[in-house]
Amino acid sequence: MTRADLLLINPNRVRPPIAPLAIDYLADALCEQLPSGFEMAFLDLCLSGDVGRDLDAHFERAPGLVGITFRNTDDCFMASGASFVPELRDLVREMRARFAGPIVLGGCGFSIMPEAILSYCDLDWGIVGDGEWALAELMSAVRRGVGDPARIAGIVYRTGKGEFRRAPWRPGPFAALPAFRRALVENARYYREGGQVGIETKRGCPQGCTYCADPLSKGTVCRLRPAAKVADEMERLLEQGVEVLHLCDSEFNIPLRHAHAVCQELTRRGLGERAKWYT
Repeated sequence: MTRADLLLINPNRVRPPIAPLAIDYLADALCEQLPSGFEMAFLDLCLSGDVGRDLDAHFERAPGLVGITFRNTDDCFMASGASFVPELRDLVREMRARFAGPIVLGGCGFSIMPEAILSYCDLDWGIVGDGEWALAELMSAVRRGVGDPARIAGIVYRTGKGEFRRAPWRPGPFAALPAFRRALVENARYYREGGQVGIETKRGCPQGCTYCADPLSKGTVCRLRPAAKVADEMERLLEQGVEVLHLCDSEFNIPLRHAHAVCQELTRRGLGERAKWYT
């Protein structure tokens, strides 16, 4: 296995499986921003039959940086109340036995309590909120060996005194990202195995629901994707054999005009006859 500049890891092994939407979006966004010759690898532990063997293979030649997406802190089920944070810490320890380089955490679950999770996992770096831009900036800083990564929006880092600092997060221009290709994750396999495959038509929510963490991880302003890009992405997933999709917006109907625009575009292309989706 060749050395990767970046190794992305999905640690979520919950069943039925949930396709790591963040990984697909990150991969496409990074390819747009980073120079040619940038090498990226992906380790999907949800589909791994032998975690130790796969870790050995990916760390045989140490990557430049490792990024882990942490989607949920717990199973969101009152009866069990199972936390996923201890599993994340165990994974980090397995990785540290093989790799001494930088490990960066991100994702919706991480963004809820980043300093606590970094401290618990004994890590130094994380990204709150959108990763598509912050991770690209961090990768550029690591590759050049210059600059101050602590100035990157949304970066959480441990100081030399052992304290955590957080750079203010600014929600990025989600609508400006290209139509995602969705080529890195094995979405068709997730679908065949009864899993969930998702799409975002927007990011952020202005509501103040006390039980919801989305405003912390995605912002309080709706950043709307053009309906054409949503339809393009759905067509790419249909080509892969994924026929049922989950729309991962905080609230699909907010704002209502955007929900109408997406539905009209899907209808115009005849996608309503080919795909099923739920919100």
